[in-house]
Amino acid sequence: MLRGFPVDERAEVFDEIDEKKANKVKPKRKAGRPKGSKAVNKFEPTDQQRHLVVMMSTNGVKHPDQARALNCGEKTLLKYFREELTFGKMKATAHVSGALYKNAIDGNVSAQIFWLKSQGGWREADRLEITGANGKDLLTDTEREQRLAAILMNLSAKKPIEATVVQPKDKELATENKI
Repeated sequence: MLRGFPVDERAEVFDEIDEKKANKVKPKRKAGRPKGSKAVNKFEPTDQQRHLVVMMSTNGVKHPDQARALNCGEKTLLKYFREELTFGKMKATAHVSGALYKNAIDGNVSAQIFWLKSQGGWREADRLEITGANGKDLLTDTEREQRLAAILMNLSAKKPIEATVVQPKDKELATENKI
C-alpha cells in the first residue's frame, strides 16, 4: 500500500512486462493486399476495350475519362492499356500531321509556314538576340555600373548649353506667336 492507497492486483502485470520487447519498433508492412489474401485480379481487358481505348486516345479523351468509361481506375487503365494509350496518341499525331502536310502541299500558306518552322528548322527573320560569349550578358553588372558612373561624371563636368530665343523677322508672325 502506497500512502494510503490500496494496492491494485492488476498493477503486478506491469512488473512482468519486458521493456525491450515492448519498446521494439515493428517494421512497416508493404503496401498492397493483406497477407494471406485470396483476392485475384478481377480486371481482364477485352479486345473491344482495347479498341475503345485506342479510339478514345486518338480523339484526345483524357485518361480519367477513359478509366470512367471502362469502369476501372486510372492505375488499372495505365497497367493494362499502356500500349493502346501510346498507340492512340501516335495515331492522332500522325493524322494531324498528315492533314497539315496535305494542306501545305495544296497551297495553304499558313500550313506551309508552320510546317517549315516546326519541321524544317525555319525561324523568324526579325528576331535578333545579342549576347556575349557563351550566351552570357554583354556587360556584367559591375561593368554596367562603372560605365553609368563614368557617364554621370562626364555630364556633371560639362557646362550647360545656353540657348537664346530668336525673334522672327516678320512682324505678323511675331504678333501671332507672341514669343
